Amino acid sequence: MSRESRVKILILSQYFKPENFRINDIASTLSSFGHKVSVLTAQPNYPDGQVFNGFSSFGISTRKEDTFDVSRVPIIPRGSASFLRLALNYISFVVSAAVFGPWLLRKKKIDVVFCYAVSPILSALPGLLIAKLKKVPFVLNVQDLWPQSISATGYSKNQFFLALVRIVVRFIYQHSDLILVSSMPFIADVKKYNPDCEVIYFPNSVGDGYSSHAASFSTVLPKLPDGFNVVFAGNVGSAQSIDTIIDAAETLKNTPKINFIVIGSGSALNWLKSEIEARALKNIVALGRFPPSDMPHFLSVADVLLVTLKDEEIFSYTVPNKIQAYLAMGRPIIASVPGEGGRIVKESGAGFHVAPESSEELASCVLHLHGLTKENRALLGLNGKTYFQDNYDHLKLMHTLVRYLEEISKHTNEDKSNR
Repeated sequence: MSRESRVKILILSQYFKPENFRINDIASTLSSFGHKVSVLTAQPNYPDGQVFNGFSSFGISTRKEDTFDVSRVPIIPRGSASFLRLALNYISFVVSAAVFGPWLLRKKKIDVVFCYAVSPILSALPGLLIAKLKKVPFVLNVQDLWPQSISATGYSKNQFFLALVRIVVRFIYQHSDLILVSSMPFIADVKKYNPDCEVIYFPNSVGDGYSSHAASFSTVLPKLPDGFNVVFAGNVGSAQSIDTIIDAAETLKNTPKINFIVIGSGSALNWLKSEIEARALKNIVALGRFPPSDMPHFLSVADVLLVTLKDEEIFSYTVPNKIQAYLAMGRPIIASVPGEGGRIVKESGAGFHVAPESSEELASCVLHLHGLTKENRALLGLNGKTYFQDNYDHLKLMHTLVRYLEEISKHTNEDKSNR
C-alpha cells in the first residue's frame, strides 16, 4: 500500500483494550493493513466496574499502546452497574471526550472519524464534534438501536425520557456521513431518522481464536460434566431470558446425561444460582465468568450451543454477537430468540430456531438433538462454519470497511478541493 493511499483513522469508542470488545480486532487489522489508526477512548473499567491496574479514572493521556496512539479521557467507573452509576459512567465519557478529546487530538492529522457505537449511542456525540472541528467525515457503526434498547432491557420506560433520547439519536443520525449497522432490520429504523444518509449492513465477526482454535489448548479449565452438554455463554442478564433455560432444565431433570451449562456473569447470575438450589436441579451448572481467551475451549467441547433472548420487538432486530462465535466454532446451535437471530441460524443450516421464552420448545429441541447421531450433529456444525466463512469472515469484512473509509475520505477531500 502506498503512503498516499493510507487512511488516517480516528476510532472513537468508550471501550478499548484491555477491555474485550470487537473494536480491538477491528483496530488491529486496520493497522496491519498499513492505515494510521488512532484511538480516543476512556479509562478501562469494564466489566467489573473498577479501573484496571495501571490506569486512573481521572487520567488524561496520549500514549503508544501496541501499534496505536491511544488518547484516554477521564470516566466515572461503572461500579456495581446500578442505573445511576451506569448513567454517570456513560455521561462522563461523553462530556470528557468532548472536552478533552479535541485538545488531545489538536495536532493529529485525521481523514475520517469511525465511531464504534455500542450502547449507549450517545458516545457518538464527541465524535461528531471532533469530525466537525477536523472537517472530516463521520462514520457511525451502530451496534444497538436506541431508545428501544433502553426500554427492552428495563432500564427506563419513562416516555418523556425516551422522547429526549430520540431527539439525540435523530441528531446523531442526521449528522453522520455514513452509517453501518450490524443487523439488516436496523436499516429501516435508522432510515426513519435520516432518509438521505447511506445506511449499509455491516455485520460483526469474531477473532481468529474462534475459527482456528485448538480444543486441547487449556488443561486447567474445569471440565464439563459427562453426558450431553448444552452450553450457553455470554451475559447472564434479564434480556437473555435465563428463566427459559432453567425451566427447560427442570423439564428435563429426569432425563439422564443431559446437562445445561451457563458460562458468564451478569445481573441474573445470583438469581440463577438461587433457583438451581431452590429447585434442587442437578442438570444445570453456572460456571461463572472466564477470560475471553478461554471461551473457544468451552464452546469447542459443547455438544450444542444455546442462545436465548426475551420476546421483545427490539430483539427481533438484533443479532447477538455470540451467534457469529457459535457458527465459527462449528457446533450445532439452538436459537431461542425472536426475529433476525433465529433466521440466521435456520438459513445457515447450523441448528434449530425455537420460540423465544418457550421452555417447552427448548426442552423438546434439546431432546431432538440428543437423539441425533454424532455424524448428523457434526454436519449441522459444518453447515454453520461454512456459513460463517461465507458471511462473517473477519478479513473479508475488514477489506470492505477499508473500502468504505477510503471512499468517503476521498469524496470529502474532493469536495474540499472543488470549493
